Amino acid sequence: MIIEHFILSNNSSIDMNSNSLSIFGILDDMQIQAPPGMTLNLNFHAILVVKRDQETGPINTTFKMSVSAPNGTKIGQDIQMPVQMQPAHRRARLRVVAEIPVNQSGHYTVRMVDQQNEKISREVSLHIQILPAAVPSGPGNLTQ
Repeated sequence: MIIEHFILSNNSSIDMNSNSLSIFGILDDMQIQAPPGMTLNLNFHAILVVKRDQETGPINTTFKMSVSAPNGTKIGQDIQMPVQMQPAHRRARLRVVAEIPVNQSGHYTVRMVDQQNEKISREVSLHIQILPAAVPSGPGNLTQ
């Protein structure tokens, strides 16, 4: 089995009649405004498409998605994504909605790996720049 595509997006949808996948807002470089020191939860859709390589029988495996912050520490929860393909299926598509805490600018790395064969993996880098946002002052700071 090989990974054909691994994509991060703002949103996605699957047409109920045709089973077509539409991806909206592919994530690779983004800017976020936030007050200094604040942690934001970034929601995203992770789409994984795998296909058969040399396999002929059924495929049963699990992929694990993990995220690393710019400093290399793991953040958020690892997500397990089972893949089951019958012999007649040549491709499988997985989609998961995930959330990670973001509190610093830099390159976040999202890694997808087959837990039965770690050679089957893919990484996507997402650059996030956090821009300072003005914090409104309370009513006690008004002058007349």
